[in-house]
Amino acid sequence: MTALSRVLSRPVGPVRIVLEVIVLVTGWSLGGPLGLGTVVYAIALGPVIQLAPPHVLIPVRSVRGREPGAAR
Repeated sequence: MTALSRVLSRPVGPVRIVLEVIVLVTGWSLGGPLGLGTVVYAIALGPVIQLAPPHVLIPVRSVRGREPGAAR
């Protein structure tokens, strides 16, 4: 989800919605149950995940003056 979001240069929320809908349709086409809760979950989870990271991520600090992710 995050890698696909970064590669496509799109926000995480819509990418997650598309992934969940693909899984939902695949499960339903294989004969699984499809209920209102399943559809709401598939559509609502993307925006929730998009809103959560600023509140739960821990910022990475540089080590000995180097930027995070810099080559050695």
